[in-house]
Amino acid sequence: MNIPMSQVLCYLVLLCPCLAVGEMQGRALFYSFLSYKAGLEQKLERDLNQISFSQGVQTCSQVDAQVNVWKENQENEFMSNVKDIHCKFILGHPDGPAQILLGDGKHVFTQFRLGTIEGLILVFDKSSLVQVSMCIRGVIEKTWKFSVAGLTTVEYIDENKQLVLFYFQEKVFAAGKKKLCKNYSRVKLEKKEIKREFLVPEFKILANDTYSETQHSNMDENYVGLWFNVLNKKYGKNENLRQDMGVFKSLSHIVFNFMGEPEFVNSKLSRFIPPLEEGLNCSDILRTRQLPKMPRTGFIGFPGSGNTWIRFLLEASTGLATQSQNPPTVRKHQDRGCFLTFSHHSALDVLEDHPEAGQPYPMGPLIRLENLLYFSGRTILLIRNPFKAIISSFVHLVFGTYSDSQFGRLAREKKIFRDEFYAELNMTRFYTGEFEQYASDNIEKWATVAQDWIKLGDTLVVHLEDFVENRVSEIKRILAFLEIEPDERRLKCVQYGNFDIFKRQKIKFKINPFPEHLAEKIEKQIEIVDKTLLMYGHRKLPREKYKQF
Repeated sequence: MNIPMSQVLCYLVLLCPCLAVGEMQGRALFYSFLSYKAGLEQKLERDLNQISFSQGVQTCSQVDAQVNVWKENQENEFMSNVKDIHCKFILGHPDGPAQILLGDGKHVFTQFRLGTIEGLILVFDKSSLVQVSMCIRGVIEKTWKFSVAGLTTVEYIDENKQLVLFYFQEKVFAAGKKKLCKNYSRVKLEKKEIKREFLVPEFKILANDTYSETQHSNMDENYVGLWFNVLNKKYGKNENLRQDMGVFKSLSHIVFNFMGEPEFVNSKLSRFIPPLEEGLNCSDILRTRQLPKMPRTGFIGFPGSGNTWIRFLLEASTGLATQSQNPPTVRKHQDRGCFLTFSHHSALDVLEDHPEAGQPYPMGPLIRLENLLYFSGRTILLIRNPFKAIISSFVHLVFGTYSDSQFGRLAREKKIFRDEFYAELNMTRFYTGEFEQYASDNIEKWATVAQDWIKLGDTLVVHLEDFVENRVSEIKRILAFLEIEPDERRLKCVQYGNFDIFKRQKIKFKINPFPEHLAEKIEKQIEIVDKTLLMYGHRKLPREKYKQF
């Protein structure tokens, strides 16, 4: 949701419990923020009318030379990113109102005095105002940053401290920290004033109430962890919102309905039970029940990681239902009584009017935060070799759900997925720009899924490669994490049985589908996740079991 800056800031003073300042003061601040925004827009309009885009009698080459000389002499980090500037030049220095194009495509409007910026700096990303800074004699002293593309966040920075504000579910929350501090704390807003056309808030940092440090690469990334820590106590416990399950009761229920229990038991179980276990009864292996008071725990895995297979085995091992957040078939909170709720760390509900709507596996900052809160940070994280996971998820998207698996053939025959398409596996698709782009985009998502839950969750990490080698011991490890007593009879059925109904046929590549530069990019992300696991007390990735194809 795109929230105008004025609306975000007025919500701050009207709704944020951390910054409650009384109704009258709230109203005054509301109109002050509106006036401030309007004043910035008026100033920009006035300055634009004054900017001269002609350089008089000077030639373009002369102007370019002046700009280049001026840029080379700038020590300001902001000015080192200048790509182009439209402004009058006096004695080789920009002077007066200016429009600047930065290397990253942003546009800046400001005022020069013989080569030195003085006053406000307004930064626009496309048509959105994303930053307002106050510059005194070429030095940026105070800054407001605005982000509505991911998390609707407002950030204030001065030479001593930082204030961050976050719009979430029609409320605004706040946190702050001293500049050299690692941890954020609650804050108390005291007053505000306009100084030299710049809005300056005065606030106290309540150091006795701190939140964990989180660090990522950009503004939205940085605050996923922070706002999870701030909001988890308030929004994380959402058991009362859980509803009865949607269309399908569980994976086992799907197989029970469309394949039939006798056929599954006879073809997948009975024939594999050794003579010493002749009396083992697995006839009820597809029957699951719900436990209404079972707390929600996530089962999180990047697409193509063996998620369905392991969920199926866990259902068979316990006789308990799992659920998948799979909008629109299964909507948010339709998982009452399930002992695990599956998600790709993607959108929990149908996306409407969202920048990522229609994309496969949308995973923007707000979506990730909602996942962390939805599961109260508690999950089982499944990690698979990303080379294999990317190939598998690409097959799923391009060639159809479960494609050439036994269940995929059953799904096509009985039209289980009414809107699903299926296509014959075409190996040439893996040697196109389509696959290369998909892999390049999704390796970062693979790493994001892992890092979010490793850093922020109460998380049990499971590696698919280990699960394949010893399924029963890994299942027992999962059940111990969930505090569920193992059912030894069912575990024996799982140990001997063949549960590969959802498994696709193995693709045999003669040539590596990952070009060298792409393989290097994937290896770098593997290294990052490996280090993160060790840093947070988990066992490292089983990289000795990883192959590229």
